[in-house]
Amino acid sequence: MQLKMRENSVFARLLRAPWWVSILIAGAISLAVPALFASKYAHFGVFIALPFFGIGFLRAYRQLHETSPGDMKLTEEAIRGMSPREFLAILTSAYTESGYAVTPANGKAADLKLEHGGQVTLVSCRRVKAANTAVEPLKALVASGESQAAARLIYLTLGDLSAEAHDYAGEHGVEVLGLETMASILAKRLKAAKRER
Repeated sequence: MQLKMRENSVFARLLRAPWWVSILIAGAISLAVPALFASKYAHFGVFIALPFFGIGFLRAYRQLHETSPGDMKLTEEAIRGMSPREFLAILTSAYTESGYAVTPANGKAADLKLEHGGQVTLVSCRRVKAANTAVEPLKALVASGESQAAARLIYLTLGDLSAEAHDYAGEHGVEVLGLETMASILAKRLKAAKRER
């Protein structure tokens, strides 16, 4: 049986709130218990506060690793202002630094072929700026992946997928990377590229 936290529980709400809220609550509990009860019960305040300290530190860790709205805006503006060649160069650099051997992909369905540990990944980003994606580009990517025995298929887009395309991606294991993921991968490189211009 898998335990699931209720969406509106105190802890679930604290996991969505800023980290300092949980730390503030934990500090208040730690100070209130000794003040309200006899000193021999003071240590209970720390025990009661422990879950709140834990959530505070977990939330702080998550916030450090989340992509900021500023990075997402910068990423979208930078990608929309780039030529396909410039975007491919930055993407190639990112995957190369992650340990992949990167080469241009064969055919029209994918742009990059990544190899790592004997596995092939095809990346399609030619329609990254499109507002909407229908199912056809995904079908072409899947067909290309089958012909090249690709273990993974990645489709990058700043726009939305149609319902049919979304379902097709799920059924055929296509990883659709949107703005938030691209920002987490590319934001630093895009800032550097912007400074160099």
